[in-house]
Amino acid sequence: LGAAGAMMAYLIRHFFQAASVFRHFPTEFRQPVVLTAQTLRYARNAWFASMLSTLVRTRVEFLFIGAYFGLSAVGFFAVGISLASLVIQLSVFMGIGLTPIFGKLRDQGDLRSLAISYERFLTGLSFILFPICFGGAALMPDLIPLIFGKTFEPAVVAAIILLIFTPAQSLVIVPHSAMLAYEKDNVILNVNVIAAGALLMLNFLLMPHFGIEGAAW
Repeated sequence: LGAAGAMMAYLIRHFFQAASVFRHFPTEFRQPVVLTAQTLRYARNAWFASMLSTLVRTRVEFLFIGAYFGLSAVGFFAVGISLASLVIQLSVFMGIGLTPIFGKLRDQGDLRSLAISYERFLTGLSFILFPICFGGAALMPDLIPLIFGKTFEPAVVAAIILLIFTPAQSLVIVPHSAMLAYEKDNVILNVNVIAAGALLMLNFLLMPHFGIEGAAW
């Protein structure tokens, strides 16, 4: 089914996950939960920051590329960003439990253990990410034509740029988790707003002159 089949597979992938949400709705047998103003603020800021990151910081380049260079260029950039996203997802999955761990240590006042955990996870994640990204970047000239065909060779340079800088983007999961544990949700939201604005401005400045490589930078 081509592109339509890819979209259908993506939707089916998340269907069962979405359907399971109903299991988490409160029932008459459960104790009522009182949400404080602090909890609501924390959830709201985290949600808005996540939406900004998802909709602007990781997708806005497609709009600019499509407007300036057409759908073929969008496809070339999508190849590079999809490969880089696999590495980012790896770091997100590995660090999924960091916030509750950091939060527990902070509540216990054990800041030494928190600092040790922070440093060890950051170091361990670095040892995993840098070889994957730098090695992957070196393999891109051969890997992209092998996976997608020679038609996608224009995507190689952008994919190399994206993979080289992916470790920095992936390692953010560690300080981000620590900031959530310290309830710095306002700071996270402000940082995402500034980053989204800066990204829009950089796309305006770089995209018309440098194409998908400009989008990658």
